[in-house]
Amino acid sequence: MNRPIARGDRVWIALASSGRGAGERPWLVLSHNVQHEAVRVAIVVPVVDIDRDWATHVRLNPDLSPPEVAVCEQVQSVALGRIRRVDGGAYAPEVVDQVQGVLCRLTASKR
Repeated sequence: MNRPIARGDRVWIALASSGRGAGERPWLVLSHNVQHEAVRVAIVVPVVDIDRDWATHVRLNPDLSPPEVAVCEQVQSVALGRIRRVDGGAYAPEVVDQVQGVLCRLTASKR
């Protein structure tokens, strides 16, 4: 890769070896460069092309078709070495913050 992986990047990772979801698919990077440099791990959520309008999904391209939707409930950590490529350009910081906000609500303690 030509540049460090950054928060908001769309990256391609092959996680599953067989079955549904096998092969490379796009993921949104939520973690920051400091973490990547320190532990060589990125926090990511999958990006799909079906908008189910769920509260845990965030539309990354509100005005475009086909949709690109972050599936916040499927957050994962992956070793940087598993990232196959990084697409040019990152998602807007406001949209990445929205994904982060959904994750915060999903993991918040009950009060």
